[in-house]
Amino acid sequence: MQIPRPGRTPSRLRVALWTCLLASLQGCAYVPFVAGRADGVLEQTGVESHSPASSNASRPSSTRAPAGPRVTSLELAGHEALDADTLAPFLPFPMPSRARAVWSEPPLYDAVALDDAVDQLLNLYRRRGYFDAHIEPRLEWSEDRSQVRIRLEIREGAPVRVTDRGLEFAQGARASRLPLAALTEGLPLATGDIFEIGRYDASKQQILSRLREAGHLEARLEGGAEIDVVTRSAVVRWSLDPGPLVLLGPVQIEGLTRLDPKVIGKELEGRPGAPLAASWLEDAQRRLSELGWFRSVTVAAAREATPPLAEGLATATDIAATTESVSEAPPRVQLELQPTALPAVGDASEGPSAPLLSTAETWPVLIRVEERPPRSVRASVGYGTEDRARVELGWQHRHLLGSGRALRVRARHSSLLTGLEFDVRFPRFAGTRMLADLTLDGRQETLGAYDARRLEARLEFARSLQGGAHLRFGHRVSATRIDDVSPAAFAVLDDPEESSIQSATFAQLDLGRIDDATAPRHGQSMRLFSSLATQALGSDDSYIKSELDLRAFRPLAELGLSARGVVAGRVRVATTLPLGTTQAEDVPLPERLFAGGGDSVRGFEFQQLGPLDATNEPLGGTSLLVANLEWRVPLTERFGGVLFLDAGQVDLEPLNFRPSNLQYAVGAGLRISTPVGPLRLDLASLLNPHRDLDRFRIHFSVGHTF
Repeated sequence: MQIPRPGRTPSRLRVALWTCLLASLQGCAYVPFVAGRADGVLEQTGVESHSPASSNASRPSSTRAPAGPRVTSLELAGHEALDADTLAPFLPFPMPSRARAVWSEPPLYDAVALDDAVDQLLNLYRRRGYFDAHIEPRLEWSEDRSQVRIRLEIREGAPVRVTDRGLEFAQGARASRLPLAALTEGLPLATGDIFEIGRYDASKQQILSRLREAGHLEARLEGGAEIDVVTRSAVVRWSLDPGPLVLLGPVQIEGLTRLDPKVIGKELEGRPGAPLAASWLEDAQRRLSELGWFRSVTVAAAREATPPLAEGLATATDIAATTESVSEAPPRVQLELQPTALPAVGDASEGPSAPLLSTAETWPVLIRVEERPPRSVRASVGYGTEDRARVELGWQHRHLLGSGRALRVRARHSSLLTGLEFDVRFPRFAGTRMLADLTLDGRQETLGAYDARRLEARLEFARSLQGGAHLRFGHRVSATRIDDVSPAAFAVLDDPEESSIQSATFAQLDLGRIDDATAPRHGQSMRLFSSLATQALGSDDSYIKSELDLRAFRPLAELGLSARGVVAGRVRVATTLPLGTTQAEDVPLPERLFAGGGDSVRGFEFQQLGPLDATNEPLGGTSLLVANLEWRVPLTERFGGVLFLDAGQVDLEPLNFRPSNLQYAVGAGLRISTPVGPLRLDLASLLNPHRDLDRFRIHFSVGHTF
């Protein structure tokens, strides 16, 4: 890559351009630009320019600015290509807002931080293709120099654009199975686009990904971009060596002691001799890990790792050592794959002058696993404000008779629920890629609204989809006997103590990804659930029950705020819609919607948010809306604090969501980190209760609210 040297370009900028672009185009760490800026003093009274050179010359020997001056405002001017939200994370001081002015004093002025921020902003502009960008800080001081207003004047200039982009085979390299036109089609960086470093890197990675998906696992892409900052043009030239075409060879597994190898073979699909795609290796490792049979799984393809000893060079000691190492190695078992073709790729066709196709090599695939114990016992105890002391015991057999089928037994007891559950899991159900669960669950529920004895059988299928999505669907049949319903509830509900049979088909879709299940800091998720019960399926009642659960977690630093911690939010919307002759008051109590408590809207007792009968017992509803917002702040290594706002509504009628009926609670909490999740202590205060209730309530449990 060559960068011209126009006379008007500062020497430090030229060196920085060379260093940054070479590092970025070779996949190395990005080296920040350092650009000189002209000094100068404005004519206006009390206003001066600010630059690294001038500030360093006039700054005292101390590396920090005096503690006195406060930044009362920070303004951006002249930016068009990049908006304020994009620039804000690189600013040394927070942008002004009315909310911040209320609860915090203005930040201290720091000249060093301002210099660094200007450099980072220039780096950002140059990575986005604006190599002529210039930023001039303007400072306006108060008379006593105790306050300063900062204005960053940005001159973006014209961007550098890609005038030509080319890809060719390296000298002596053979052609790939994909034609060059297919490799460059639809890349993020095209001719005429602004030359952005991120889009350049993404284009390189996309070419390599396409080659590796076509079986060229050792593909190399060299070359770079020649940038002319005077003409604002960039010429991209890449040289491609696709390497050999890798074919799928024998698949062997190492580390099995109990599980039947044929079970593993059923999890893998492929056709020996077909081009080996990189995604096949990733998918195989993911699917084997999700089975839950192994502590660790590694899947790798490579040329033979143990070449034969060179003839005439092996001594008796070498041979003995080699024999010993082989004898101690874990046994390997060759797997028979399902006869499914790997992703097909088109033939290369570059005209009569095209080079010969790459030579083909057959690589074996080695899968190394570490099995979990076939049987395990789990016990846990806990305490919560709603369920009091709780105990859970579980026993699991991971692969019955080496077949991969799992049997799980779980017993639970608390003040709300006592139950026993049996579950049998079938991997690769009926030869498909679906996981099946057959569950039999018996329980005694002791809730505020009712007591119930329930026996439920459930058949559920699960399938992982592309993009990390998960789909579950199935059917459940339950027989429920309800007791101890308040006599006042009969005035609102239709025979709430009636025993019933519910037969329903259900489906659930999970999307998104959260980084940590016990202490999430980043990510978002969406869960969509729907269930249909009809008399045609043998159910006593007919209704559709649907629920949408949205969650999001973001560190405040990513939102451009200087405060520490994570902001977490959840919105839950649910409704039960009666069908046919079933009315809203006919929906059985176990299928109704309840809110209130430590995991819902804090400040209310368990299930006490929503309609109540004349004796203040909950009736449940057919519409529910709950929203939670938390600011989770680390205080020490083990302790954290939380500020939260909860809101909720439950209504007797379906699809009846009224913001005016929302009831709010605010509060603060303490979190203590443990290996199983944080201990949670929350103090909540009701803001607008619709009836006479205690305004303050304490909730204690294990784990975050959501």
